[in-house]
Amino acid sequence: MLKISTEQYDIWETGSVLVHNNETIIFKLTDDYDVDKKFPGYSEELNIKCVFTSDSNIDSPTTSIEVVSEDTAMITFCNFDKGLSGVSNSRPFLIGIVNDRNLYLSYRIYGLTESSMKIFYYTWYLGAVAKKNE
Repeated sequence: MLKISTEQYDIWETGSVLVHNNETIIFKLTDDYDVDKKFPGYSEELNIKCVFTSDSNIDSPTTSIEVVSEDTAMITFCNFDKGLSGVSNSRPFLIGIVNDRNLYLSYRIYGLTESSMKIFYYTWYLGAVAKKNE
């Protein structure tokens, strides 16, 4: 087993997806690895829907996140179809909490036109133990 980390995060998963015709990508993030066995049998699922849209009224690429339900969030990537050099976030951004740890996402998206294929590179990070609202 290979474990990768940075000074601040554990790399949970990394990869790429070919997106055809702005098709929605759904990540089903499950926490069932139990490496340290602190939570035997503990399993939680978080669904992240990545939606690709275009809006001619907006000049540059934008990203927004919306909580759809307790276990589902939707990230909308708008105007990510004109970046020959790719578009990415400048640092990992907080998505939610998995196994009591902050979950972050970094991405880089390459696309040519609205109808063409995009390449969506992603890395999911686990950060520090999440602070609980009291």
